Amino acid sequence: MRIRALHFSTVQRFSWLLTLILAACGGQGVPRQGQQTPSPTPRATPDGPVAPPMTADPAPAPVPADDGFRLAFSLTDGETSKDSHQVVWSCRIEGHAVTYSGPHGGCERGQCPHRETKFNLTAAQRAGVIALLQTQDLLRDHETVRPVKGIGKWVRSSLQVTRDGRATRLRVEGMTNEWGRTEGKTVLDAEARAVLSAFDALRRRLGALAKGHFSEYHAN
Repeated sequence: MRIRALHFSTVQRFSWLLTLILAACGGQGVPRQGQQTPSPTPRATPDGPVAPPMTADPAPAPVPADDGFRLAFSLTDGETSKDSHQVVWSCRIEGHAVTYSGPHGGCERGQCPHRETKFNLTAAQRAGVIALLQTQDLLRDHETVRPVKGIGKWVRSSLQVTRDGRATRLRVEGMTNEWGRTEGKTVLDAEARAVLSAFDALRRRLGALAKGHFSEYHAN
């Protein structure tokens, strides 16, 4: 009986000691199994509580290094008549960076709204542009300039390319179709028309790339 009393007294003392410890800790004990530990309260400052640290945004995809590739293309297709109008395409490429301007949306009697946009080419897209320049024989020098006058259709176009340290320049200007008294007198010859055909292929390719960033561009 004496041993039991001593044992009971020891348990009581331990229970009192545990109660004092819990009271000193603000009543927070060890979380039971399955119980979630509460999130720590943000530290307060004179200006208010400090927000928890924000996770950093993922780094943007790196832009490919500029290897010196340059392209400057301009094509104006016009008509002089009672419904005179002109449509202008232009594109500059520096490395992989593109600045493109061309017609978009609906056109009325040949007049179209134009818009400029900027975007970057992927390595595959740029390789496709360079391959087109090669297959269309556009990496060379040529110039045909004839008067743009009278009634009919005309064009002003140019292309400058710098690649691997070599610069080339193509330029074609003149009437593509003449009407009335001036018919056929200053129309561009076959060689100039061959360049214009290659320019049209380049215009379509660049327009298709730009259409991926602004769907209303004309790609045809």
